[in-house]
Amino acid sequence: MRSLPSEPTRIERALLLWLEHEPPAADRNALLSAHPDLCDLLEPMLAGPGRIGDADRMQPTPDPDWSIRVRDSFARQPFMALLSASIARLEPGVCELVAPFRKELGQQHGFFHAGVVGTLADDACGYAAYSLMAATSSILTVEYKLNLLAPAQGPRLRALATVVRSGRTLTVCRADVFVGEPGNERICAAAQATLIQLADTSDQPR
Repeated sequence: MRSLPSEPTRIERALLLWLEHEPPAADRNALLSAHPDLCDLLEPMLAGPGRIGDADRMQPTPDPDWSIRVRDSFARQPFMALLSASIARLEPGVCELVAPFRKELGQQHGFFHAGVVGTLADDACGYAAYSLMAATSSILTVEYKLNLLAPAQGPRLRALATVVRSGRTLTVCRADVFVGEPGNERICAAAQATLIQLADTSDQPR
C-alpha cells in the first residue's frame, strides 16, 4: 500500500476535489475500479473532518434484507453451480462455502485443482464483504492472494471467510480453506482478498 504523504500533491488534491463533488456513481466506480491504488490513497483523506468520508457516511445504509440479497447474488453465479458449491453459513461479515469433490474438479494427482481452491476462497470473501455493503451496491474483487498449505485431497472443500476491515470503498477479508469430511478436516489454503463496493450499481447481469 502506498504511504500517505503529510500533504496531498496537486494531482491528489484534484482527485479529492472531484470525489468530494459527488461525481456520477458510474464515473466514480470506473475510476476506482481501474485504479484501486487510488482507494488506498484517498480513503484516509476522504475520512477527514467535514469530508464525504466522515464516520456517519463510512457505513452503508442498514439493509434488513442483506441475507436475501447475498443469497440471490450467489444463486446467479453459474460457476458456483458448476462447482456444486453452496452456502453453509452466512452472517454479517462472515460467509462459509462448501463444494464436493468430483473428478472434473481435480488436477493430475486427484486433488482439488488449485483454481477451485482459490475460487471458493475468493467467493467466500466476496459474500462476507457484500453482506455489509449497501443494498443498492454491487461488488467486485480487486485482488486476492492465496497460499496453498497442503494438497487439497478429500471429499469436500470448505472456505470460511471473515471481514477484516470494511471501508467506505474497499473491504479486506481473510479466508481459510479446509479439505476433508465434516469433523475430520485439515487446512489446505489461506487467502486474503480486497473487494470494491460499486455504489449505486445493480448486481444483476449486464
